[in-house]
Amino acid sequence: MSKTEFRIVSVVTKKDLEKFQKQFTKDIIQNGLDATIKKSLSKLQATLLTTVNETVRIESPEVAAKVADPTQTNELEQPVINPPKSEQEILKLLTGGKTDLSKYNQAKDYTTLSETGVVFAHYSTGQTKANRVNLRMDIEENETVSQQFIKANQFFHEAIFAVPDTDGTIRYYKNPGLDISSFVKIKCSTMTGDGDGQPFTGMSPAQRLQRDRHRKGFATWTLRQKGIDFIRKSFIDLTDPIEAIKNGDLDLASRLLKQKKYAVKSDGENANKMKTEVDTAIADNVKDKALKAYLDAVTLIRNIQVTKKVEDKSTTYSLFSYNAKSEAAEDSEFTPKILRAIRAWVVSEENDWFSDLLIKVEKLIKDFESGV
Repeated sequence: MSKTEFRIVSVVTKKDLEKFQKQFTKDIIQNGLDATIKKSLSKLQATLLTTVNETVRIESPEVAAKVADPTQTNELEQPVINPPKSEQEILKLLTGGKTDLSKYNQAKDYTTLSETGVVFAHYSTGQTKANRVNLRMDIEENETVSQQFIKANQFFHEAIFAVPDTDGTIRYYKNPGLDISSFVKIKCSTMTGDGDGQPFTGMSPAQRLQRDRHRKGFATWTLRQKGIDFIRKSFIDLTDPIEAIKNGDLDLASRLLKQKKYAVKSDGENANKMKTEVDTAIADNVKDKALKAYLDAVTLIRNIQVTKKVEDKSTTYSLFSYNAKSEAAEDSEFTPKILRAIRAWVVSEENDWFSDLLIKVEKLIKDFESGV
């Protein structure tokens, strides 16, 4: 008896192929990478902000490399402090140009009246906190301990305190108008202030100044360790507005600085001078070129977008950004690092883009086959 077999074969018509081609053009060529590139763009912005805010350092690449290794120390056997250039520019903004971290000398553990306007806290042997700050001042002829104390006291009241956390992150503190004179003392004296009475042990401030005058020609003023703890607890912590500026959100920084806790008491009144400085930047009235270059770089990163040009057989995605208030900043030290980061982003992401397209093509073929 003969055996008859039946086979069902899908027949693909010209109409089917035209339909598939139309769907392929729309789903793959024209729109296939939209969602993937949008997701990649968020990663790029995060990478670029890290590049501008953390990678670009004040000091040389060699010093920056040491910072990445917490075991590295400077010539004084202290952890290397190398703030990002972003923090130099942001502090310059918040203080109206009164601070400049680039003048900080990492090979020493003291500051002077003519340097940064910032005092860095260091660790001492056996300390678990960075509670030591030093201000060195030359002793002028016939200068008294009281005259030195007045200058040291004023400096510590007006300075920005840069205090590292246990993880090495530097937090910046500004005096809201509090009196810290009770913590100010000449180094190695057991007494604070400028007294000349005989202490129970050691030398009085006046005796210490005289000894420093003859032996060194300069005096070092500091704060009691309890003073740094007081600063951590009671001074204005600038972390939140600094982070807002790092993210390019000057409006948020302005709103934060509007809060009463950021006001600095001066001449009997609470003045929000830091907010005024940020509002000046929002109005694009920044005169300092380095500060403006930094702010422009962050704004361009924040505004970065992807544009798409669709043609008959191809789609081109392009990176685009804008800053209506920015002048050309091609000579900015941030620019080459931003361009390198973008090129690295393309290389690292293109495999994911291709894989995503391949998944979409396979799905389209399966959907088409099941519908034929």
